[in-house]
Amino acid sequence: RNGKILKMGSKGIRFDKNIAYHGFALYADKKGLEHSWIVNTCGYPPEEVSLISVEEELNRKISHEEVHNIVKNKIKEQFNYSSLITISPKELNHLINKKEILQYVKT
Repeated sequence: RNGKILKMGSKGIRFDKNIAYHGFALYADKKGLEHSWIVNTCGYPPEEVSLISVEEELNRKISHEEVHNIVKNKIKEQFNYSSLITISPKELNHLINKKEILQYVKT
């Protein structure tokens, strides 16, 4: 838009002790972008890329809960999952350390 690349989120992957952690961030509202000036977004010069939030693109307020539910439902639909669970990073580390993560993995 206006000659700039628009970026509404980020994705990442990390490997640690034979475990792959992956995820993404979706910029739901303008507040989440307040400190974005600190980061050189994906290595692009600032004149080539702009960060934009879901709120700005929709031109309306949207709650984090609404964004989360939409994304969760789209993932279920796209991958034909019957359900998804949400756990915190702390809960995930606990499950990994106790080797209980396998109860959540279909084989």
